[in-house]
Amino acid sequence: MIDRPTSAILGLLAALASSGCSASPEDRDHIPGSDPDAIGRHVYTCSDGKAYSVDVFEGGLMVDLSPPNDKPVRLAAFSLDSTYVGAGINVRIAGPEMVIERSDGPALKCRRR
Repeated sequence: MIDRPTSAILGLLAALASSGCSASPEDRDHIPGSDPDAIGRHVYTCSDGKAYSVDVFEGGLMVDLSPPNDKPVRLAAFSLDSTYVGAGINVRIAGPEMVIERSDGPALKCRRR
């Protein structure tokens, strides 16, 4: 039989272990435009012929870039200069135009629909 303190410790360890298995925000299932914290959404058609959506968050310093048929990429800006950066990707937005620069491919020029 397990005494009460040991039982409590085992329960706490089990709770901690299961909490470490939750998905990170980048691994979440995401429907573009469905994030409750997003304050706006724009859809761009790019030079590769595909549509990319951009969800803008409060303050304008963070966006989710959603490539077609892929999970969103969270990007941040250091100031309101409309240049957002992430792991291996830079996005510049100026008016109705957007440029996506990736470290693993050519730049894409995009225009808001």
